[in-house]
Amino acid sequence: MIRSYEIAARLPGAPDVVVCPVGGGDMFTAQWRGYVELKRAGVIESLPRMVAVQSVSAPPLLEAFRAGADHVTTLPSANSKLSGLNVSFTGNHALAAVKDSGGVAAGIADDEAFTMQRRLALEEGIWVEPASAAPLAALPGLLAAGTIRPDERVVCLLSGAGFKDAHLAEAEAAALGQREPVAFDFEAIVRQI
Repeated sequence: MIRSYEIAARLPGAPDVVVCPVGGGDMFTAQWRGYVELKRAGVIESLPRMVAVQSVSAPPLLEAFRAGADHVTTLPSANSKLSGLNVSFTGNHALAAVKDSGGVAAGIADDEAFTMQRRLALEEGIWVEPASAAPLAALPGLLAAGTIRPDERVVCLLSGAGFKDAHLAEAEAAALGQREPVAFDFEAIVRQI
């Protein structure tokens, strides 16, 4: 819930949409509860729509949402490479948060998260765990489907540092480490970019 408070204080107010990676659903639900408490206290005027992002290789919440179910069924197995999302269960509290907020559940392929993890590292200097890159990886599909509009304030929660699953990016890190050094000179750096 702390993140909800911090986000509302810095924007100011609530975002229109919160996109969050979801495994078991506790962090996702805590974010929703935080916004509900802020609204109840009169700190924010409206509640965000909550978007739960899961791997399509471990989609218990996604399947329940798409089926219009009232509860999340535990899957026989989960096969995602994203350790933070590789669960065969998601609590009913997460499904309730999606529905109560007017949000959705979205699915991404594991490779989309790895691609976004790499982009964040190279383009923004932010090293997140693969599961944490899932919300950003889901954005293009959410925009294309009209689930999120370009004029809305969207917050994507980056939930964990990249060191959690560092072994998944060893080859990428090794390749980056093999590049020739660049002189500490503006023109030289620009030429490398």
